[in-house]
Amino acid sequence: MSRALIVGDETDAHVVAVLNEIDRAGGEPPLLVDAPRLASLPYSLANGELSVGSETVRTDQGGRGWLRRYAPTMWGAGSVAGTLESVRKRAYLTLVGSISRAGDRNWLTSLGAMLTAEDRLHQLEAVSRCGFRTPRTVVAGDGEHVRQILGDRFIVKPLANGFYHADDGPRAVFTTSLTVDDLDRTDFSDAPFVAQEQIEIVEHLRVVTVNGEAWAAALSAEGRPMDWRQQDEAHTAWQPTAAPDVCAAALKVAAEMDVGYTSQDWVRDNSSVPVFLDLNPGGQWLFLPREVGGAATEAIASYLLGRDG
Repeated sequence: MSRALIVGDETDAHVVAVLNEIDRAGGEPPLLVDAPRLASLPYSLANGELSVGSETVRTDQGGRGWLRRYAPTMWGAGSVAGTLESVRKRAYLTLVGSISRAGDRNWLTSLGAMLTAEDRLHQLEAVSRCGFRTPRTVVAGDGEHVRQILGDRFIVKPLANGFYHADDGPRAVFTTSLTVDDLDRTDFSDAPFVAQEQIEIVEHLRVVTVNGEAWAAALSAEGRPMDWRQQDEAHTAWQPTAAPDVCAAALKVAAEMDVGYTSQDWVRDNSSVPVFLDLNPGGQWLFLPREVGGAATEAIASYLLGRDG
């Protein structure tokens, strides 16, 4: 079997954690590639072989792969569309995509499945097909139309990536609660947003799945903002939990969408019935308790080493 391949940033803590686990297990280090790395080192893709710097890997002899990220999140931020710099960076990203499709490598999540899984509306359809509860949802360019479907109180969140580069640095667009009183001050036609019924959340659940295994962590919603990411303390307040119903549901959703790795957000309301909110095929896990984050790291390393049973 060919040497493993990781598409990801060598400074990404998640990539580093998996590489360290592979080293601890005595495995051969994978070849690491992403757009900035290709832009800074000699490279070649030809005749079933990929070379980056002094390292090589066969693309036509099977092997395993993990597609973490094409490039660091803000790589290319500030580049003006249509300039030579933007064209150059887009070309490197395109090459990473070609590498991710080359040969007969087995990816934890394939490029095609990852791109499809990033579609929020497609996620909701897939979860509904699996028979699980999702919030009532609408995407519309008119706030009054949203109110007619969802009522006088609802939440809005980005349809696409919610991170952007402002003059003072990176920013995130968080999930926000709106009422009918906010409609006159909100331009729904500015960009497509997802509007959903507002769930009275009692507990947040983050489920990580890797190749048919799942682990969950819970976070009490008491005293938290609607989007817990806005509260620094919340990032370290998660606790491991068994949650067999949610883990089973998350695995079924991952299988339905053909993604080997997922980071999924579910919640419970007073009915205790789990409600699906979001799936990230390349999301973070290291902020979660060791019982979850460590298990996910080990599972990805085991997959790349071909030791996943």
